[in-house]
Amino acid sequence: QAIGRKFTTKLGFGTRIGDVKYLNSRFGVTATEHAAAGLGAGSYENLDAGFVDLHAGVETAYYLTPSISLNFNLGGSYLLGEAGRSPIVSTLGSKTQWQTGISTQFRF
Repeated sequence: QAIGRKFTTKLGFGTRIGDVKYLNSRFGVTATEHAAAGLGAGSYENLDAGFVDLHAGVETAYYLTPSISLNFNLGGSYLLGEAGRSPIVSTLGSKTQWQTGISTQFRF
């Protein structure tokens, strides 16, 4: 959506789905890792494939020239299913994740 000549704004939303390898590598915890993190006995391995999160975000670009922009973004996601139940998330983190960013862009 163009807002005047110098600004554009984009809104996006979606979901991510992960396979077994992805979920286990990012959210799985072996018994050794569980104990080393001070979480006591236990493990969280062999996660099933499924939904990882729901996410949404907004990005605004300010055009310094017709080819160069300065971009600002803000987004959030909510971890679902196996990802949201991981000890990494429930003990050491949060199901709600926020992201912010500033970047520049050059268009050819």
